[in-house]
Amino acid sequence: MLFRSDSTRVAQLAREALDEMRLSVRGLAGKAVRLDDAIADWRAECIDRLGQSNIEGLWENVALVEPPMLSARLHMQLTRVLREAVSNVIKHSGAAHCAIRCAFAGNTLRLTVQDDGRGIEADLPLGQGMSTMKRRAKRMNGQCLVESRPGFGAMILLTVPI
Repeated sequence: MLFRSDSTRVAQLAREALDEMRLSVRGLAGKAVRLDDAIADWRAECIDRLGQSNIEGLWENVALVEPPMLSARLHMQLTRVLREAVSNVIKHSGAAHCAIRCAFAGNTLRLTVQDDGRGIEADLPLGQGMSTMKRRAKRMNGQCLVESRPGFGAMILLTVPI
């Protein structure tokens, strides 16, 4: 099937597979990551993916004076939730803009992904990706909330204690 795809899509799929492999290897190696380094990586990846899909990405975060360390497992779980949220914007929203905010206060990390797309129909069940994000958040002792109205986009809020 890939040989019939355009080369841009094949390159994108290859990059995503390589990123996922790197994340898994890093998680298996058990190396902790400073939160500010994780944020820089997340920003670069999200803005790049959104831009490749012709969605204007906006990233907001404040500089951290003393960034905490994230365990390899926590970093991997956070990265996967953020990737799924951005993938949903790219694949399903029809959005022109996506704002991602990262805040850390009181030992709590808050990641917000908000788009200006078509929103999620109220009568549609949450898909596998949304359910997986909620499950991952719970495993991190956190919470993943989804707010949406048709025609007004969607917002995913991930709150996790660090």
